[in-house]
Amino acid sequence: MKIQLPHSHGSSSCKILPFYLSWKSLFDLFVTLFGIQSSTQFPVSAPYLVNSPEYTSDYNEVRSMGCNTCTGAGGRTQDQENIAKFWVESSAIGWNKIAKAILAQKNMDAWKTARLFALLQMSVADAYISCLKYKMIYFFWRPYTAIHLGDNDGNVNTVGNPAWQVLVAPIPPIQIIPLHMLQLVVLRLSY
Repeated sequence: MKIQLPHSHGSSSCKILPFYLSWKSLFDLFVTLFGIQSSTQFPVSAPYLVNSPEYTSDYNEVRSMGCNTCTGAGGRTQDQENIAKFWVESSAIGWNKIAKAILAQKNMDAWKTARLFALLQMSVADAYISCLKYKMIYFFWRPYTAIHLGDNDGNVNTVGNPAWQVLVAPIPPIQIIPLHMLQLVVLRLSY
């Protein structure tokens, strides 16, 4: 597979075909929102340009704190590692745990319980839809790829490390969209 470098605003150098076109087309044609007006209703800023000081700062922070062996001097603390591992959990799972905790504290009838979970799942679906829309708009590379290819990104201030391993292994992007799309279809058919 050809290595894809990050896009700079407006170019398409990071779009991986045919994945990008097929899912983008399906997404725009068939995904229905529940409670928001548009998948771009809550604008998300574009990623920093690869040569910007902000990108370089973020890159170096992730490189020094996000690897599986980045502990001790110059790396992350145990508290930072615990926080990172906490945020790995799917937001849908986390919000469902919160809803279950609320139900355990309140005496809600079946109708209110069903309404709570329906509204929650609708908001989770809308959040996934918005998130995926912006992933398709910007289609920017992930930190793992950026750090592996840091010597080839056109930024002289980013040092690549092909042996760098992330603390918590991410799901490859090509697998995220079908999984999320499946979740959305199931949720949509459920209500």
